[in-house]
Amino acid sequence: MASDQPPQIAGSRWKKMLTIFLRLGITFAFFYYIFVHLIHFHDEILLLNGQKIQGSIESILPGGVSIKAKAGLQFFENEKIQKNKDGLLCIKIGFLSIFKKLKISLFVSFVLLFIINSFISALRFQWLLAAQNIIIVYFQAWKVTMMGLFFGNFLPGFTGGDLVKAYYITKESAVIAKSVVTVLVDRIVGLASLIVLVAIILLFQFGKSEFYLASLLIFSCLACLLLGIAFFFFCPKAWVYKRKNFIFRILQIFYDYQDKKKILAHCFFITFFIHIFTNIAIYGFALSLGITTIPWYTYFIYGAIGFLLMALPISLAGWGVGEAAYSLMFIKVGLAPEQAVVLSILVKIGQMIVSLIGGGVWLSLGISKKGKS
Repeated sequence: MASDQPPQIAGSRWKKMLTIFLRLGITFAFFYYIFVHLIHFHDEILLLNGQKIQGSIESILPGGVSIKAKAGLQFFENEKIQKNKDGLLCIKIGFLSIFKKLKISLFVSFVLLFIINSFISALRFQWLLAAQNIIIVYFQAWKVTMMGLFFGNFLPGFTGGDLVKAYYITKESAVIAKSVVTVLVDRIVGLASLIVLVAIILLFQFGKSEFYLASLLIFSCLACLLLGIAFFFFCPKAWVYKRKNFIFRILQIFYDYQDKKKILAHCFFITFFIHIFTNIAIYGFALSLGITTIPWYTYFIYGAIGFLLMALPISLAGWGVGEAAYSLMFIKVGLAPEQAVVLSILVKIGQMIVSLIGGGVWLSLGISKKGKS
């Protein structure tokens, strides 16, 4: 039976499904590499004879280590265990054991910082909308922000929550182009302030080998950002406005912000607090796992790079990308890959917990519509 859908619509749906499946495949590929080749699920002891004993370490005593393995509870004296180049016992704490160490109350207390961020994000979004003469009350901006956060974490599409935010603002304002551009500007301001904040921190860590690649990435992004800002503020508006094709009409809406420097500056400034609270939360998640040896600024640098990489639309909501990035970066400062992966997962879980509020907002809108009908 032939499809009743026009070829353009059917082709668009096939492309969308193909994109989702491709991102799903990339996500699984990342997780396969992480959990099969990079980390250990269980604790492991490497003996002098080359044998690897896997299980759950019960205790580490001055004279040896006891581990609950398939053969039962076993005790190995320190003399029978291999040592690394630093003279430490070759013992690996597995992924599951690290998760079991999580102090849930401490973790939840730092998740609350993500809720504070949602209020700041909503204020920024309201200001940017007002700059386009789209006036909505603060509570409405917060609801749209939370719905965008929810769909950004749970929707397996290409655009995530940004499309949802633009859709609901369009319903309020009936101005599609301005709504879409405002959502894009909101995202750009967020990324720009993140790059600037991390660049400032890296200046105070200049010369440290563990931050060489991070510095290369961040300062390259900063150079591109400065070029973009220079083009945006110094490009004559007449050059943009005299062209009438679709792309330049969208650019004209962007260039409306050229006269809103004060609003952009305020949005840029308050976004610093979002990133500060976010990285304090990551630091707190590490503390909840018992990780106390990593300096605070490391989380600001590596955490930010993790968010930049997860923003790339190559996997589902950044899953897999963040875990791989954390494991490759934090290992440079002495964190085990297993700890880094668990930390990345906790960041995602924290975001998902808060974004469930947006799911509740979305459901309440559907319920209220049914009630009215």
